[in-house]
Amino acid sequence: MDEKKTDRPDWNDLRLFLAVAREGGLSPAARAAGSSPATLARRMLALERRLGRELFVRHERGYALTDGGRALLGDLGCRQSGSAGAQSRLLSHDVHRRYTLNRISSTSPSSTT
Repeated sequence: MDEKKTDRPDWNDLRLFLAVAREGGLSPAARAAGSSPATLARRMLALERRLGRELFVRHERGYALTDGGRALLGDLGCRQSGSAGAQSRLLSHDVHRRYTLNRISSTSPSSTT
């Protein structure tokens, strides 16, 4: 399962991300999304790899959003009510470009000085 960091986020993964972010953990999010906690854990790891950043801090009692996770949640919240239009924008370069550029700038040699 070799996923490229430059792949665009999948709408289903973003939907699951919203469930985990809202519920604060895998078990309640799995119940809300009609999935299993193991599937959610795999999908969240895959989404983080695709975006090139951690979205959650994993604790024994749940998941907490990182700054990157809160930014993504804000981006998705603004678009979620637009249904089909929102989905097409999410899968466009809008979200992908923002997270790819942040990943590139945070790993560039000049940012480590």
